[in-house]
Amino acid sequence: MTTTPELQALLDRGVAMSGDEVVTEAKLRFVDLPLGAGTMALITLDNGLDHNRPNTFGPKGLAALNTAIDEALFRDDVSALGVTGKPFILAAGALSWTVR
Repeated sequence: MTTTPELQALLDRGVAMSGDEVVTEAKLRFVDLPLGAGTMALITLDNGLDHNRPNTFGPKGLAALNTAIDEALFRDDVSALGVTGKPFILAAGALSWTVR
C-alpha cells in the first residue's frame, strides 16, 4: 500500500474523533480503457443522500478515499485514476479541525 505510517496514524486519530459524521463513501470500480490503454480506477464519492446534501470530507470520508486510492494503486494494470461525485455535485464545504 502507499499510505505511510504517519498518514495512517493521522487518519486513525481523525476517525476516532469524528463522532456522527455523515460519511462520504469512495466507491471504487475498474473500467477497461480502449485501444489497450490499460485500466482506469474510477472512484465515485457518495454519501448516500440526494444532491441537496452534498458530499463532504470529514475524517471517515478522507479515510475511505485514501483506502480506495491505495486499492487502485495496488493493481499493476491501472494506468489512470479518476475521481467523480454523485450526480450534480462532487463535494462541498471545508474541513476545519485540529488534532492535538
